[in-house]
Amino acid sequence: MFADHAGPSWSRAGGRVESAGRLKDMDKLPFENRTALITGSSRGIGRSIALSFARHGADIVVNHHRQGGSSEAGAKQLCDEVRALGRRAFVVRADISVKDSVKGLFEETKREFDRLDFLILNAARAPFKPIERLLERELRQLVETNYLGNIFCIQAALPLLEKTQGKIVFISSLGSRFYNPAYPLGSMKAAMESVVRDTAESLGGRGISVNGVCAGIVKTDSFKVLRQYMEEIDRMPGGLFVEPEEVADVVMFLCSPAGRGIRGQTLVVDRGLSNSLYRSVAVK
Repeated sequence: MFADHAGPSWSRAGGRVESAGRLKDMDKLPFENRTALITGSSRGIGRSIALSFARHGADIVVNHHRQGGSSEAGAKQLCDEVRALGRRAFVVRADISVKDSVKGLFEETKREFDRLDFLILNAARAPFKPIERLLERELRQLVETNYLGNIFCIQAALPLLEKTQGKIVFISSLGSRFYNPAYPLGSMKAAMESVVRDTAESLGGRGISVNGVCAGIVKTDSFKVLRQYMEEIDRMPGGLFVEPEEVADVVMFLCSPAGRGIRGQTLVVDRGLSNSLYRSVAVK
């Protein structure tokens, strides 16, 4: 539950007075009757964010890209878990790199829930290889999914978000700030952090808040691949790995009234990993 920013009331005798109305508000789920759409939410960080929204009372639009397989199965399972929490949920398969597909995603959201309060830009797709070795189709996919796709989503969401004074949160990673020879996605994350800043300014007058969360090293499916290119990652202290729920917690904060003073910022959630250039590692 998020802190109430209103100060306590006091009686003339100096005692604290809690109104019945305020006590009732404290029991209310903070995102009740709100709707959250999380792109790429069938697994990993996106899944944790969706479940966290549901636990705080929001209805969920689950998005995935691939038809069939683990992606579709994960999306359906997530819907079942959200419904078990007493919230509404439905799945929309959409490729955010295709503008018409994005249009359909938000049309279905409007048809199902008739509102959107939170847009979480989490979907990402990229190969693990140096930029200079990327094929043309890989370069186009890199930009179309991880840059254009996010902007397509922002554009399509605006009519719904304006009505609710909604919030947009982009999920970034430390690759936006630090070089990794096999992580071309980092350059797209860096570009989107600039978009966070710019859209916070351009959309702020329309009542829409935009921020980002830069996640450290999270043990999701992509981590298994990352280990093949960063052998030293296995020697990192366990306390520096971030849990998906820790990223979700910060997203909840930014979407709550407690985060109202933060605009156009990308908050780093990495357990302090990026604080130091030099760290001692365990020797195997």
